[in-house]
Amino acid sequence: MGAGENVDSPVMLVLGDSVAWGQGLPDGNKFATLVCDQLKSRPEYAGMKLVMRARSGAVIGASLTTRSPRFVPSEIPWTYPTALQQCDGYDGDPDKVRIVLLDGGINDVSVDVIIDPRTTSARLEQLVDDYCRRDMAILLDRVCGKFSNPACRVIVTGYYQIVSRASGYAPTLKFLELWGISQAAQILAAGGFSDLVDLCELFHKRSDEALRAAVDEANARWGNRIVFVPSGFTAENAMFQENTLLWGFRGTPPFVDAADELRQFRAELCSNFYEDGSVRCTTCRFASIGHPTALGAIRYYERIMASLP
Repeated sequence: MGAGENVDSPVMLVLGDSVAWGQGLPDGNKFATLVCDQLKSRPEYAGMKLVMRARSGAVIGASLTTRSPRFVPSEIPWTYPTALQQCDGYDGDPDKVRIVLLDGGINDVSVDVIIDPRTTSARLEQLVDDYCRRDMAILLDRVCGKFSNPACRVIVTGYYQIVSRASGYAPTLKFLELWGISQAAQILAAGGFSDLVDLCELFHKRSDEALRAAVDEANARWGNRIVFVPSGFTAENAMFQENTLLWGFRGTPPFVDAADELRQFRAELCSNFYEDGSVRCTTCRFASIGHPTALGAIRYYERIMASLP
């Protein structure tokens, strides 16, 4: 228990996926930590304790009933516990929770789908509505029902554009190949497929709209306790460009490594959970790619704090 904390300390609970978890970042650089540390200076949040339940790879999981048969470190992409299970599994006093910071939906849609030119815009829009609106509304109902103290605020964060027109071709191609999109170069060069940047722009725009709609739906039932906070990222902050706020590669394709501080730690863990050389093991090792850097976390922190009066 940290200085100033006691059993009666207010709690900030974090639910969701790798963005809320802070993939590739030391604890002190995660935006959840930055927010909690800042809120502690306010009398109503004095001594606030951060409880992290978000994890890499988590889905909202509205249609899933199974649970993981094994413990998997949160830095390793893994579906379980889902965001709904994270909420249900919280065993502290729900009355002490004053902030629930959460996200969700991108892993239900699947990054593999978002960045695959073979995905049609119509399919992507339907998946975003299914998961970022419909299933997020289910999660928000569950959260607000469990953490029913009127003083508890719920903050839903948005996503961002992964790749833009200014993203370098060579690293973008390597990114697609690492994520298991075979013949990526031929697909990008061929006609008849969706434009990769258009798909990434579409996901960013439609997911913001869908998440905001889910918040509006839930607020009508729960008394306006929920706020949607967009990331504040623009196309200039997408991967592989000068003003990026997202992790990319170290090195020059094809000889690359992940760029985050936790890459060696994560690589060792990945080999314990996935077969070396498999697509899953490779994407695990490079899991930080496309996630907010320390500067990106600060952008989230600034937007979240601006939403809290």
